[in-house]
Amino acid sequence: MVKCKKPGIKATAALMFVLFLVSAFIYAFRPGGEFGLTAAGDIIYFSYSLIAAVIGFHAFRFYKWGSVQGKVIFLLSAGIFLNFVAGAILAYYEVVMMLPYPYPSPADYVWVSAYVPIIAGLFYGIKKFREALSLKKVLYSVIPWLVLIILTAVYLLVPILADTEAPAIEKAFNFTYPFADLLVVLGVSMLVVAVLGGRLSTSWVFILIGTTCLYIGDIGFSYLSWTGSYQTGSFTDLFWWGGSLLIAFGFYHTRELSKLEISGPKRSN
Repeated sequence: MVKCKKPGIKATAALMFVLFLVSAFIYAFRPGGEFGLTAAGDIIYFSYSLIAAVIGFHAFRFYKWGSVQGKVIFLLSAGIFLNFVAGAILAYYEVVMMLPYPYPSPADYVWVSAYVPIIAGLFYGIKKFREALSLKKVLYSVIPWLVLIILTAVYLLVPILADTEAPAIEKAFNFTYPFADLLVVLGVSMLVVAVLGGRLSTSWVFILIGTTCLYIGDIGFSYLSWTGSYQTGSFTDLFWWGGSLLIAFGFYHTRELSKLEISGPKRSN
């Protein structure tokens, strides 16, 4: 197995942790009041999404389009970049124009479109790794999420669809976010199981934890939007910020592994 012990890994992990602590401090103490928190929340979100996308695209440069890993990372990075675009659009509304959050806004259409390359990349990877995915491994990757899937369906998706007062377009977005996130989390889980024990497993574990954080944030967002109580700076932001940083670190970790391969990695017995 290839072992990655470069000092940059620990330094980058520490930097990501410090960034999250600074974000959590801003969330907890709210300097600048509610508008300050809204501005900080928007800026932090699109900044962390951009960081993850840039690191992902840089990792892609080492794997190239001809490899399975390269295609998957490129498509995931493209989706994360669209998250950055959506976050920037929202910041323009709330910070530059100082307008109330319009839901759904143009940003929401971009956010939904971001799922297309992400889900395509994940299921392309699953298709290519299908020989490593026995029925037993597929069950291992799905069963842990069944409780979360059932709870999401019973307490969020079904009530949203059954709500006769909410506008149809809002219901569509409130349903799409958690449903699409479920597909993403399941897809990443299956990839983690497929590469478990290999050199890529650590990278994909961080990406899995990151996408899970995004999923939890989106569940909270859909619920708060459905009840009419969402605003930028809600607890959901912490999950979005942390999830983006974890995905960024997962991309960085896999990039460092690819650099070791190019320079001639040492093999452990």
